[in-house]
Amino acid sequence: MNESEPRRQGLDAYEGHVGQLVVFVRRMVEESGEPEGFDASAWIATWLAHPCYALGGRMPKELMTSVYGRELVARLLARMRSGAYPDPGKHNEAANP
Repeated sequence: MNESEPRRQGLDAYEGHVGQLVVFVRRMVEESGEPEGFDASAWIATWLAHPCYALGGRMPKELMTSVYGRELVARLLARMRSGAYPDPGKHNEAANP
């Protein structure tokens, strides 16, 4: 095994987890009845890269490296879906371009 192989495996795993979030957000928007023109992949990429009020100002992508962190991120999205927590864009305009 070369040195870049574990790194690639870690990147593949991260991308897989992000892919799951994209699917979740896409479904969430489809269920809202207003999916036209919404790019879930772009939204997730932007959201992951900006500090989030609900995560104590941390960027969601910082939490994606552990099982616990991924659960926190997924739970936050689920709370947003239910309306229990407002869209983070209301606290950070960069998160909702």
